[in-house]
Amino acid sequence: AEALRMFENTRLKAYANAGDCKGATKVYKQMKSSRISPNKKTFGKLIESAAKLGNVKLAIKWFEELKRVLGEQPDGHCFSALISGHAKRGNTKEATELFACMKSLTLTPSTECYGNVMDSFAKNGEWAEVLVLFNQSVSVGLTPDAVKYSILINSFAKAGKSEEAGHWLEMMRIKELRPDAPHYQTVIHSAARNSKPHVANHWLDRMACAGISPDVESFNAVIAAAASVGRLAS
Repeated sequence: AEALRMFENTRLKAYANAGDCKGATKVYKQMKSSRISPNKKTFGKLIESAAKLGNVKLAIKWFEELKRVLGEQPDGHCFSALISGHAKRGNTKEATELFACMKSLTLTPSTECYGNVMDSFAKNGEWAEVLVLFNQSVSVGLTPDAVKYSILINSFAKAGKSEEAGHWLEMMRIKELRPDAPHYQTVIHSAARNSKPHVANHWLDRMACAGISPDVESFNAVIAAAASVGRLAS
């Protein structure tokens, strides 16, 4: 029986990775008809298959089905998958509530889960919440990756906080995560939009020092920012 369940869970994993919730549901129904008992891994992959498409309603259904069938609380993977589903739909309130629930059960969200929720807050312009989640992920022992630094940079840049965006770009460089042209461009254009030519020019120089050829748009942004300050001064 265990070998059959492992086989079916492997099939579910393939469907989950592809975000194919219909295929995953079909496998689960086949397991039931064959009287193969599901476990937390089974439901984890079912939740993941729905969450990857942002189908929160179906993900919640599987989350509740786990509790009903197994009579247990979902594990960290199940929570993380559901949280990611909410984040992709922009349901930051629901996502943070599940975060709190995980903590009460001494479960740790995955690094991907943190990244998804950070991105959800970033899209809403809530840079302070993005920073809180970043610090939380570090405090629980998760190593920040390029995705999280990118979200921080974009979040601060969008809010017009180009110096802070530059700080996280520098941290990304120090951590040897190799920022690329879009990272530098994001900070440069943020500084230019907010009439900070010295900040924009600094990162234009750093971009060139990193071996990345500055693009025409970045040069033009720095020039426009300098001209804007000149007009204000006059």
